[in-house]
Amino acid sequence: MPLAIAHRGDSIHFPENTLLAFQAAWDLGVDAIELDVQMSADGTLVVFHDRNLKRMTGNTRSIDQVNWTDLCDLDVGSWFSDLFRSARIPRLIQVLESSPCTLLLEIKPRAHASHNMQLAIKLADLLMTNARWSEFPILCYDDHLLRAIHANHPQLKMVLNRDRGALIRDDQHLHGYSFWIGALTENCANRVKARNKQLYTFTCNSDDELHLARTCGAHGIMSDDPGWLQAELVS
Repeated sequence: MPLAIAHRGDSIHFPENTLLAFQAAWDLGVDAIELDVQMSADGTLVVFHDRNLKRMTGNTRSIDQVNWTDLCDLDVGSWFSDLFRSARIPRLIQVLESSPCTLLLEIKPRAHASHNMQLAIKLADLLMTNARWSEFPILCYDDHLLRAIHANHPQLKMVLNRDRGALIRDDQHLHGYSFWIGALTENCANRVKARNKQLYTFTCNSDDELHLARTCGAHGIMSDDPGWLQAELVS
């Protein structure tokens, strides 16, 4: 059976990438959670998806322009519902230390090249201090960053995100591929498996999308509604 992966936590019922969304997913007993990693101006690794803070807070600055002391006070729940106005941006280390399940850590290279490289290296170094490092694959659209991490920490699992059905020529450093469901085909899936790579797909929120993911033999399936996903996988 494929892994049931909560995309940014139980993000259909709670504000994404918050401890509330993660706790709800943990309570469901999901196999894994996918989350997004960025780095603040003062070098703190935080869990946040967007290029800037506008959608969730109204602030137009980006994560890399703000220190953690300011980020930690921002309300990132009210945009979703007034019930969640207490939600805050979590530090990655909080989530790593709290999670009972596998975490898929997606690097979001939102800033300039040197900042992005510092983010990648800092993330890898942090994981290597955790006894459960093998349970935390690193995902990214930027293969240059994945290669840089692999060069220093070849034991860590690298997963390349793709939103089109093409594999890269030299992928010996990769543990797997993660395909947007809109780009996934059986032919693409067969090529991934022929190279002995793991296949993940995102984000499956409908019966048709889930059927395609299962037909393609995905190792892990991400959904915004992990409770629904779990129920469908066992039915």
